[in-house]
Parts: sequence; C-alpha cells; structure tokens
Amino acid sequence: MIILNYFLLPEQNKLDKPPPQSNIRMKKTKKNFINSRMVLFLQIQKKSIVMRKVFMFVFLFFIAGNSFSQYSNLTVFSEKGLKFRLVVNGIDQNTELASVVFAKNIYGDNCYVQIYFEDSLLGRVNKDLRLLPAGNEFSLCVKKKKKGFVIKKVKSVPIIVGKPSYEIFSVNNGGSTNFDKNILPGYKGRVVGSNPMSSKDFIKAKAKVPKEMDSKKQLANAKSVFENETLLTRHIISVLGDFTYPYTRLQFAKFAYMRVYDINNFGKVFDLLENGNYKDELLNFVLQNPR
Repeated sequence: MIILNYFLLPEQNKLDKPPPQSNIRMKKTKKNFINSRMVLFLQIQKKSIVMRKVFMFVFLFFIAGNSFSQYSNLTVFSEKGLKFRLVVNGIDQNTELASVVFAKNIYGDNCYVQIYFEDSLLGRVNKDLRLLPAGNEFSLCVKKKKKGFVIKKVKSVPIIVGKPSYEIFSVNNGGSTNFDKNILPGYKGRVVGSNPMSSKDFIKAKAKVPKEMDSKKQLANAKSVFENETLLTRHIISVLGDFTYPYTRLQFAKFAYMRVYDINNFGKVFDLLENGNYKDELLNFVLQNPR
C-alpha cells in the first residue's frame, strides 16, 4: 500500500520530500554574505560620518584660530612719561591724554600709528608698523632721539585667550642675570637689588601683619615692615593673599614692585588683581617706573 501510494502520487511525494542539504547551505551562505556586507556597509557609513565630523571640527577650529590671529593688541608708552594721544589707523584710542595707552583688536599685519603730545611744541610722531606675527601683543616705546621722537617696537608676546598678558614690565633692561641659583632654582630672568629676604626672615616679618587688622592699617603696617627689604615674587604673592580688598592689594603691589628681586616673575602678581582696571593701573605704574 505504501509502495502503491508512492507511484500513484509521485508529485505529492516529491512535495513532501525535504530539500537537499546543499540547497540549505547555499541559502544560509548567501544570507550570511548579505548580512556581512550590510554590517560592513553600516560600519563604513558610521566611520564616514565620524570622519566628516572630525574634519568639520578641525576646519572650523582652523578658521576660528586663523581669524583670531589676525587681531593684535598694542601697548604704547612714553619713555619719559610724557602724555600723548594715540591714533591707530585714523581711530582715537584714548579720550584723555596719558603716558601709557592700550589699543586692542588691531586687524591685519600692519597699521599706521600717530602720536600727538600734550605739548604741541614737541610735534607729532607718525609711523607705519608691521605687526608680525599677527595675533600678538606688541609693546611700543616712544623715545627721544637727536632728530626727534621715534616709536620703537620693544617686545611682542602671543595673545592668550581669556588671559591678557601683563609681562610688559620685562622691557626694562636694568638688573643682572648673576644671582644665587639656590635662591631661585630654574629662574632665567633678571634680578634687581641684592640680598632678598630668606624664607625664615619673611615668615617672621609677615607675622607682624595680622589679617584681622583694618585694611588701611594692615596696608600701612605691611609697608612699614617691608620698607627696607628686598622681596621675592613669592613673598609678595603671600602677603597679597592676606588682603581682603582688591584696592589694598593694588597699593601693596605697587609698593612691592619697587622692591622685587626676581623682576621677571612679577607678572604672576597680576593674577591676584581680579579687577581689570586695577591690572591696567599696575601695568601703567610698572611702565612709568622702570627698574
């Protein structure tokens, strides 16, 4: 009966017969191949998207940095403290006459500078300046020569975003580079004066200026204690940290500048003056009192 059914119903028996194993393997292989290609395609697409984002970020960063670097800042000061009006590219930079004038965001790598002195008999100074590399802070000194006044480029330092440079005081050429390396290990700048206070002597002296005092009395007391001393920058910073009011810090910073030993470290003091106007005032004081 089973044999009869097989011959009488050949088509049905063929349909009921399972497919060969080779066909199943081929289908699985084809499916796996398609899946692997799809996975590879998705991975390539993912990497492509990431690379596009990285490229775009680098491109924008380059453009932003390049555009920022086109702007420079100027600090122009008179060697003899003469007051003047500064004009850069036809634009007045100060409404009141001053011996130190700041000009910010000067575009390009050149500019035209004009100096108008308070005393009109001194005449005026005109100068075409090349600001290279662009994006720096340049210090310019107005000096008296035999044939009249000239503008001399003294120093340039890179502009640091969010942190103005107050190291212009280092244009002063006084002092010496010969000092005891044990006092200032690793220091390569100039020193002014001699015999700075030892750490032991400084601690004793600082104890005479208690924090609890009234700010005016505290300032007067600090000046009295350190009047005849030569201070290291770290000493100055330590004392400034005890003052509560920024204005008191400014006044002591001016006092201490005239007694600082490691003068090229003095720029660190500016970080303790939170007010930008106070920082500029201290910078003016430094430029007008070269050491």
